[in-house]
Amino acid sequence: MRADNKKFIVAMIMLAIVELLRFFDRTLLFHSAPMGILQNYTFAKILLGIYMIVIMLLFAIMLTKTDMAYQKDMRYLIAFISVFALPMFANLNYFGTMDVVALIIGMIMIGIVCIEKYWIIMPVMSLAMGIICPMSLVTVAALIFALLFYEYIRTKKKQFIAYAIVNILLSLLGLAVSRKMGYFTTDSMYALSLKKFLFVCLLMIPYAIIAIKMMMAILNRAGKKSAYICLFTAGLPAILVYGLLADYSRVIFYGFIYYLFALAVLLIKQDQIVLVVYEEIRERIRARLPFMGLVIAYPFIVMCFWVSGPLELFAETFVGL
Repeated sequence: MRADNKKFIVAMIMLAIVELLRFFDRTLLFHSAPMGILQNYTFAKILLGIYMIVIMLLFAIMLTKTDMAYQKDMRYLIAFISVFALPMFANLNYFGTMDVVALIIGMIMIGIVCIEKYWIIMPVMSLAMGIICPMSLVTVAALIFALLFYEYIRTKKKQFIAYAIVNILLSLLGLAVSRKMGYFTTDSMYALSLKKFLFVCLLMIPYAIIAIKMMMAILNRAGKKSAYICLFTAGLPAILVYGLLADYSRVIFYGFIYYLFALAVLLIKQDQIVLVVYEEIRERIRARLPFMGLVIAYPFIVMCFWVSGPLELFAETFVGL
């Protein structure tokens, strides 16, 4: 790994430590789980530690597999992902949720997609993920299905469509097992009020506009659109389901995480259409912002003050939020 990438990973590790010190509440609420040990406080801390290690290893893999010309862009995307991924499961509401296990497994699977090896173990991981965290069907499993379908369209290898179908079927089987065993629940948390969520949606309108413009530009340039349509739409179930369940923090988290990881993988695969559109969008943003870091700082403030470290600010009281 290049020296600048090593320094970047070290910086991400330091950021993770600082955020854990700031957001970790040292309290475990009850969350539905298939085994009692998964609701043990010490084991929950171990899982959080494993989650942090796995995400750092995934970041390292992503940087290693990225073409030299796009190393800086990948570091930027990783920093953007970190805004949401690092603090989310350290706070009181989401510490100990089974999402952590699903994301640990899911990030390993994303790593497999990046390095293009060990595909054969993915179905077993999908089954385990579905059993432990049934709601992963609309979150992590949806992303893995979309990435495998994209691989099928990109490479024309039938094994990938087989993996995509088998993985989603085993995730469904895992959900069925959880229902049969009687511990299936959405485990919805109501950390963010509807008023605050609607206000966040207003703040995030620029990101929605950028995403929609990027998607439309990709579809306009693509000859075969099915892979991109699958990637764009597979992120919607998590947003819609958790929106209906009023778990607005998860709506924000999965809404960003899904599309940022998908974009990162497409850059690694050197998708020429995505690369062209990405460069165009990047230059437009640079022309309008004095500092590109503002794109990351903006949602970071929302995560710090409302999602991961809820604070009652004077300004919120003043405007009735």
